[in-house]
Amino acid sequence: MSSHSSSLSVAIVRMAKYNSSAVADTNPGGQCLDRTLVGNGSDSDHELTVRGIFDWNESIQGIILGANFYMYLITPTISGRITERFGAKWITSITIMTSGAILALIPTAAYYSVNLLIALLVIQGLFHGCVFASLFSLYAHWFTPMERTYAISGIAAGSNFGNLVTFPLAGYLAENGFADGWPSIFYVVFMAHIPWFILWVLCVQNTPLDSNRSALIRCSDSELNYIKNNTNSFGAPKRSSTAPWLQILTSRCVWASIIWKIAAGWGYYLLLSKMPSYLDKVFGIPIIQNGLFNAMTSLATGVTMAVCGPLSAYVIRKSSAKLSKTAVRKIFATTALMGPAVCLTIITAIGCDSTSVIALLITALFFYGFMTGGEFSMISEYAPDFSGTVFGIAATLSVFPAFLAPYVVGLILDDSPNDISRWNVVFYITIGVYILGTVVFLVFASAEPQPWGLIDKVNNLSNNEQVFENIDKSRNTVKETANQLCKSMQT
Repeated sequence: MSSHSSSLSVAIVRMAKYNSSAVADTNPGGQCLDRTLVGNGSDSDHELTVRGIFDWNESIQGIILGANFYMYLITPTISGRITERFGAKWITSITIMTSGAILALIPTAAYYSVNLLIALLVIQGLFHGCVFASLFSLYAHWFTPMERTYAISGIAAGSNFGNLVTFPLAGYLAENGFADGWPSIFYVVFMAHIPWFILWVLCVQNTPLDSNRSALIRCSDSELNYIKNNTNSFGAPKRSSTAPWLQILTSRCVWASIIWKIAAGWGYYLLLSKMPSYLDKVFGIPIIQNGLFNAMTSLATGVTMAVCGPLSAYVIRKSSAKLSKTAVRKIFATTALMGPAVCLTIITAIGCDSTSVIALLITALFFYGFMTGGEFSMISEYAPDFSGTVFGIAATLSVFPAFLAPYVVGLILDDSPNDISRWNVVFYITIGVYILGTVVFLVFASAEPQPWGLIDKVNNLSNNEQVFENIDKSRNTVKETANQLCKSMQT
C-alpha cells in the first residue's frame, strides 16, 4: 500500500510542468541548482529546464499529494471497530485491491481534469484508512504480547521495503516506461497487487481457529495451545457490547500516542511526498538518480524499523529490573523524533552541499525507524483488546499532517520551488513539531495495560455497576415495603 504514495510522489515530478529558467528569473536568490549533476548533454539540460504536461503550481501539487488522506479521517476508527467484531481478512484484502485498482485509473483522471484526479485520490484514501487498523486487530489474535512487537515492526518495515522497490522502479519507468513514461508507474504497481491478493486469500485467516478450517497453511495443535495460553484474544473476535469510548477519549496514553503520531507523521509524510521534488528542483538530480536516493532512505528506515521492534523487546526482557517497559518505549520514541530533528537542523546550516544533504536525509529517516521500538508498539500494550479501535482513533486524528504538510509546503514554496531558503523554513517548522511531540510523549505516555483496555475488566466494571444498581433498587424496594407496612399498621 505504501507504494501508492511513493509512486505518485515520483510521478508528479514528471506530470507537473516545470520551467527552472523561468523560476530562476523570478527568484534569482537562494539557488542551489548545479547543471553538472544532470550531465553535459543539451538534451538533459533542456529536459531539466522545461518538462511536464499539467499546469499545476506548488499549491495544487500539495493538494494532490495530500488528497489520499482527506477521507482517512473517517475510516480508521470505523474499520478498527468492525474488524474487532467480525475479523480483518476480507476487509484488508478488499480495501487494498480496490485502492490498487483506483491507482490504475490515475493517468486517465489526470488527463481529464485535476478535480477528477483529486476526487479519485480522496476515494482511494477512504480504502487506505481501513488497512492498518484492521491489521492491528488481526495481530491481536495471532501474536502474544511480546511477539506483537515483532509483528507490528514488520508492518512498518514492510511499508518502507515496499518503497525501496517502488522509488527506483518509478524513477526508471518515468524515464523509460511505456505509455509515455509516468503512466506506466501506476499500471505496473497495480499489477503487483494481484499475486499478493491470491496469497493473502489462500493463506490468511482471522484467527488461529479459523486457520484450521479453511486456510492453506494450518496451525499445529502445539501452536494453537501456545497462542491460546499467551494471548487475551484467542478464538473468535470478542464482542463486547460497546467500546469504552469515554475512557479511551480521556486517556492520557491515547492522547500521548495521538500527539506523537502527529509529530512523526508531519516529518515522515513531508519527506515521503516532497523529497523527490526537493532533490529535483533544488539540486537538479535526474529522475532515475532521484528514485535511487529515495529508495536509500526507505532502506534505512526499513532496516531500523525491522531491527528496533525486536531490539526494544530484548531490552525490555533483559533490563526489566533497571528500565520499565514505558521507559524503553520513551527512549526509542524520543530517538525517532529528535534524531531527524537534529539532521534537519544541520541541513539548514550546510546550504547547497547536495551530497551531505542526501546523507543527512537518509540518516534522518534511519532514526525515524526507531518508532517501532517506541510508540508504534504501545497501543497493543496498553489497550490489547481495543487496539483496533484505539489505533483507528489515533490514526484518524494524526492523519492531518499527511495532507497538511504537502499543502503547507506548497504555500511556502509557491512560485519559488528551488529556493533553498524557503525549504529551510519548511524544515524549521518540522523541527518545532518534532520537539513538541517529544515533550508531550515524555510527560504523558505509558505502556502499562489500562483498566479499560481489556474486555474482561470492562465487563467486570459493568457487572459491578449493575450489582450496585441492583442493590440500590433492592434498598428502595425494602424501604417502600416498610413504608407500606407502617401505613397499614397505622390504619
